[in-house]
Amino acid sequence: MRSTRKTAAVIVVLAVALTATACGGGKSSKATPNQTPIKATDNGMNYQDRAAVRQGGIFNWPVEQYSTQWNLNETDGTATDTAAVALAMMPNALHSKADGSIFWNTSYVLDAAVTSTSPYQVVTYHLNPKAKWSDGAPLDASDYIATWKADNGSDPAYNAANTKPFVNISDVKAGKDNFEVVVTFKTPYADWPAIFSTVYPSKYIGTADEFNKGWLEKFPVTAGPFKLDANGLNKTDQTVTVVADPNWWGDKPKLDKIVFKTMKRDAMAGAFANGAVDQFAVGVDADALSAAKKVAGAEIRKAAGPDWRHLTINGQSPALKDVLVRKAIFEAVDRDAIRDSDLAGLDWQSTETLNNHIYMSNQKGYQDNSGGLKFDPVQAKKDLTAAGYTIGSDGKAMKDGRQLEFNLVAFAGIKVSTNEANLVQQMLADNLGIKVDINAYDKVFDDYLTPGKFDLTAFTWSDSVFGVANAQSFYANPLTPDNIGQNYTRIGSKAIDDAFAKAESDTDAKQEVSDANAADALVWAEYNELPLYQRPQIYAVKKNVANFGAPGFADFVYENIGFTS
Repeated sequence: MRSTRKTAAVIVVLAVALTATACGGGKSSKATPNQTPIKATDNGMNYQDRAAVRQGGIFNWPVEQYSTQWNLNETDGTATDTAAVALAMMPNALHSKADGSIFWNTSYVLDAAVTSTSPYQVVTYHLNPKAKWSDGAPLDASDYIATWKADNGSDPAYNAANTKPFVNISDVKAGKDNFEVVVTFKTPYADWPAIFSTVYPSKYIGTADEFNKGWLEKFPVTAGPFKLDANGLNKTDQTVTVVADPNWWGDKPKLDKIVFKTMKRDAMAGAFANGAVDQFAVGVDADALSAAKKVAGAEIRKAAGPDWRHLTINGQSPALKDVLVRKAIFEAVDRDAIRDSDLAGLDWQSTETLNNHIYMSNQKGYQDNSGGLKFDPVQAKKDLTAAGYTIGSDGKAMKDGRQLEFNLVAFAGIKVSTNEANLVQQMLADNLGIKVDINAYDKVFDDYLTPGKFDLTAFTWSDSVFGVANAQSFYANPLTPDNIGQNYTRIGSKAIDDAFAKAESDTDAKQEVSDANAADALVWAEYNELPLYQRPQIYAVKKNVANFGAPGFADFVYENIGFTS
């Protein structure tokens, strides 16, 4: 898994273990259509007033990764599972609703607004003076200042996941007191509310060593509705246990305890059936969905949110530095077949092939920026030939006496990953004569994607309501070969950076959409990341679980999660 919905620097979650029924070969099986496609404004959360949620109870939450890096703003801390655990205990100042609207979590930020636009945009935050870290230190302007300095890229020793929003800030300082924060921007920044959603304490991120290593396998402090239980980080059992923090100043958590249990994706349906967990993300696993429907006292909750599958190309691999080779791969991959195979057997409207890196097809602002890209094996062969390769009578793509060969890194034990790897392998062999070696691993991001030890891979981006800022982090020109942020393609340009900066500077919503799509067109021209489809959110949840499920474009409010009976 990777990244969160709205953490500081708008880090976005990479959700990798999203299972699907494995289907070998190139044949597609059509997904079972749903009669009423889910709108972007709908989700499946069983929202209940706090008064209707009983006090107490233990909520068992399965995760696929036992995380070690708990700094969500550090390159290795952006996993979905990491955020699921950390945001129960760390500041989460901004919430979003199913319709994409946002509101401040007043436990941290009482209000925030643009207080000046000339000569520069200035945003003033008024913090809740009751907010404090578990060591008793106030959560104040010093933490905002430290977070900005750690994440703004001025010191490359900090392994910051996304520097772009912070680079645009010229100054962060205390206002009339330490609970007023004044942020001055170099240029207007439309998505400013997302930047400081999650801040970290100045005491524990003041140096690069503290930022990079101070949160490895520990939480030095917390500041959320929950805190670590005794032996809460249990590496042996692969569990993280959090309990309601009696020192929490906000609404009292409805739950006594949350136990995050690490398990393989294919074990979750069984764990749900026997009561070991109270919910699990079905993803696109038809077998798991079928099993979940048979569990007494369970229900299926759905949403169509900002999650999407894609094929990523490592632009620093020798053969893939050539844009014609990358273009040929895009044309040789039948995205419709992959989508229909992944979604086979699900009670879901088969979504259209995704042709945008920023907006989902059910979002306002979506348009096709692919430049007419389509599955076209004939054109793919022409482009590969133009790149200097010959496709002989034996069907092999050759250059300098060697067949073109790629390493496709897949996620071990994840059916959707295996399925897509097999399909891409066959498509590139049949349509271009390229040999694809599939290698499946457990720690894919840490061991292979971050260090660039791959040619091709596929996973899911899980974005937030701030699509432009999120996408900016995916395609930003890497600072150095070793500091890529979240751009695993390692392909970027000043033109792309400038285009996203232009979109981010638009205070007019219509202009932002227009400029965002212009930036997306530049990304498409690089042929670096091939969107496949919007991935459905499908959760199996006990019926009596309130305020939890498939969030869509919303997020979880941990203190409101609980049981109705």
